[in-house]
Amino acid sequence: MAPWRRCIYLLLLCLSQALPAAPKQESGAQQALKKAQGVIRQLTDEKRALETEKSALQEQVNKLEGIAKQVEPLQGELQRHKAGADSLRSANQALESQLSGEREQVQGLHRKLQEIVATAKLIQNDNGLLVAAVREREQWIAQCSGKNRQLLETNQALLEQYQNKGVWDSLAELEPVTGIAKVDTQNAVESYQFKLEDLQATR
Repeated sequence: MAPWRRCIYLLLLCLSQALPAAPKQESGAQQALKKAQGVIRQLTDEKRALETEKSALQEQVNKLEGIAKQVEPLQGELQRHKAGADSLRSANQALESQLSGEREQVQGLHRKLQEIVATAKLIQNDNGLLVAAVREREQWIAQCSGKNRQLLETNQALLEQYQNKGVWDSLAELEPVTGIAKVDTQNAVESYQFKLEDLQATR
């Protein structure tokens, strides 16, 4: 039994024993007894309320302890996730740096490609001019070859004409009176001269 309860019981016992010896004080003793009983009831109610509150608080403590036990592994997992996030953040920064370097490299390659394309266009234009010049040169060479061939044919014909002259043709050229043979010879020379002029190579 609690000490305070013992004190109250002793007080009540003393009061109950004092009642027959002092009948005149029964009213005061009864009042004191009632007050003591009221105090006991009040203390009992307060004790019950405190015990109820204690039980509620203990229940809350138990719940909080259970939550804490559940949170402990979650804290470790949270730390792991945080470390993973930090690692991913560092990797992302490294990738951004690498991407920036590759972007600059691509831009440099693009500039070089533009320069190469411009140079290729110039070379293509020069090549076109060279091809045109070569074609013109080939045409000129072909024309020269044709004219040279015609010159050879003309010279060959002239030689054959003089080689095939007979005695009468030679005597006719020497005929001093009419001069017909001389005129024919001059006409032939002029005709061959015109052919040679036409066959001169154009510069």
